[in-house]
Amino acid sequence: MGTKKDIVNQFSKYCSKCNGQCCKQGVFTVFESEFKTLQKHYGDFHVGKVMEERGKAMDISICGNCMFSIEKGCKLAINERAADCLTYPFYPKLNESQGKLHIESFVVQKECPYSAEIALDTKLLKSVHQYWETIVKKLTANDIIDWLGNNGSWHNWYKNTIPVKSRVDFKFNLRDIKSNHLPFIQKFKYGSKIRQV
Repeated sequence: MGTKKDIVNQFSKYCSKCNGQCCKQGVFTVFESEFKTLQKHYGDFHVGKVMEERGKAMDISICGNCMFSIEKGCKLAINERAADCLTYPFYPKLNESQGKLHIESFVVQKECPYSAEIALDTKLLKSVHQYWETIVKKLTANDIIDWLGNNGSWHNWYKNTIPVKSRVDFKFNLRDIKSNHLPFIQKFKYGSKIRQV
C-alpha cells in the first residue's frame, strides 16, 4: 500500500540532493478536504496567502514560497501534507466513467531536476499510484477541474512533462505522445467520449 510515509521515504533520495527546492519555491494546491485538515491544525493559515481560488481548490504560498517550508524539509506532519506536494512531480491523467474517476497514467513535471530519474522509478510510481487511487475515490471531475483550472492554461504546462506508465500493461497512444497532448480528464459515457477538458 502506498502510504504517505512510504512516498516521503522513497522521494527522500531525490529531494535530499537539492534540499527540496520545489517545496521551498513552489505553490501548492489543496482540495477542500485537505484545506479543512490544515485549517483544523493551523487556523487561518491561508488568510492573505491564497494566490488563486478555483471552485473548491486553492493555490497557497507566500511570494511563491511554501509557507510550511523550513530549513530542512517541511514543518507539516506527513499525514497533513496535501497530495499536490506529497506526490510532486507526479500528476495523474484521469478519466471519468459512469460517475467515477479512474487513473489512466501519470506524467512527471520536468521542472524537477531529477524528473528523468523519477519517471523511471517504478517502485515510487507504484506507491504514488496506490496513494492517488485512495484520493480519487473522494473526488469528482469538478474537483479535478478546479485543481487544474478550466481556462486551458494547463495545456501549455502539460508540454513540460514526461509521460510515464502507471501499469505494466498500459500502452500510450503514440500520436498523443508526439503531440505532447494527453488530456488529464476525459469523460466517457456508454463507451463514447462526450467531453474532453
